[in-house]
Formats: sequence, C-alpha cells, structure tokens
Amino acid sequence: MRSLEHQGVTTIFGYPGGSIMPVFDALYDHQNTLNHILVRHEPGAAHAAQGFVRVSGELGVCLVTSGPGATNTITGIALSLIHISEPTRQAEISYAVFCLKKKKKEKKRPNDK
Repeated sequence: MRSLEHQGVTTIFGYPGGSIMPVFDALYDHQNTLNHILVRHEPGAAHAAQGFVRVSGELGVCLVTSGPGATNTITGIALSLIHISEPTRQAEISYAVFCLKKKKKEKKRPNDK
C-alpha cells in the first residue's frame, strides 16, 4: 500500500477474493489515504479505473485476485488501449516492434559470423 501511496494513488477500484485477501486486509490500515471503491466484478474494476483516469487525470488502479480474476480484467485493459489516440498507439506499437527486432538481432546462432 505504501508503494501505491508513493506513486500518488488515491483511489483503488477492487473486487476481493481468494489469494488477494491479505492485500485487502492491509488496505484497512491505509483507509485515511487510499479510497477503495468496491465494484461488482473484475471487468468493472478495470473499466472504472480507466474512466477514473480519463476524468481525473490521476492514476487508475484496479485490484483483483489472481487467476480468473486477473483474466477478467483483460477486456477493460484492451479497451483502454483502443481509446488511446492513434498517434500514441502507433508510437507504442512501433516501440514494441523495435524491441522485438532488437532482441532477435541480439540472438546469434553458433554458425553465424
């Protein structure tokens, strides 16, 4: 929780369950600095965090359990990338492709000169 506070996070959208419960327990000790908003399901946490970023300009955080809980946030994460402006998205894609190409060049086969 201190790491989130250090990054300037003030609001967390979350859905408790399973292995993330100790983290939610720790959240109780930080209730004066971190506002937790309980959502109905994991995709709702991702969408709410994205909407929070767009409206407030602050960091958006969703807190869900591992496994299926994390998998359920993928739609919200993907949609947040779709809503990025086209030049920004192209720059991110170009950078990712550049990094992949660079890694391929760094891998040398034993017979390469």
